[in-house]
Amino acid sequence: SGAGITEYRIDDEGYRQFTGPFSLPDEGRHTIRYKGLNGPYGYKIERAFTLTIDTTPPQVMLAISGKSLELGTSVYVSDTSQIILASSDNISGVSSTLYKVNDGFWNNYAGQFKLTKDGKNTITYYSTDNSSNVSQEQTFTVFVDTQPPQTNVSVTPSYWTETTIWINANSSFTLTTKDNGEIPSGVAGVEYKVDIYAWKPYTEPFNISAYGPEKHSVFYRSTDKFANKEEPKGIVVTQDNIPPETTVVPDKQLYS
Repeated sequence: SGAGITEYRIDDEGYRQFTGPFSLPDEGRHTIRYKGLNGPYGYKIERAFTLTIDTTPPQVMLAISGKSLELGTSVYVSDTSQIILASSDNISGVSSTLYKVNDGFWNNYAGQFKLTKDGKNTITYYSTDNSSNVSQEQTFTVFVDTQPPQTNVSVTPSYWTETTIWINANSSFTLTTKDNGEIPSGVAGVEYKVDIYAWKPYTEPFNISAYGPEKHSVFYRSTDKFANKEEPKGIVVTQDNIPPETTVVPDKQLYS
């Protein structure tokens, strides 16, 4: 019942004599076959087993589904945009993917998720495969912008009473705007319109003399680079182009 020479082979290679521990040539699935001389008659019995060598960590990619915008090196998203982490491992398969947002806790990635904090958000993530290979941590920074700009108007010259804003034909309307948010994407454009007429792009101060000496509604709004649009605001003005009349009344006592 002794054991004699043992032979082995890897995959489709030829048999070789076993002299001690050996290594497999590369990653992937391998079948090892081996023979031993058993018993007094030297029968050779072939046995086999299969194993998989995996030394490569998984790959992880981050993608954005929904509204997003690249401005230079910055990426802007909304609070409805979905963050997707796609992991792959061609040998043993992905075991888990973990992520965290800013300085928060690590989470098991179970599906796409949203960002709720306005402003800068840094996502850190990595994956582990079924052979316990761990990918390097990666980070991706995005900016959440959900707030529209805010626009204000000034009219010069004008006269304000409790019920009426009086202007004349030369009164100039100036619009100033500022984009809101922790790290806003910036103002893309400003518009205005008079009464029921079409919206016009605002590029410089304007007057409304062409609309006649009567009461008018002037509306205005702004949009940022991430397409957050301000709800229209407006003021009602009354244009008075008629100067006052001065009448001289003689004092009769001077001629008596």
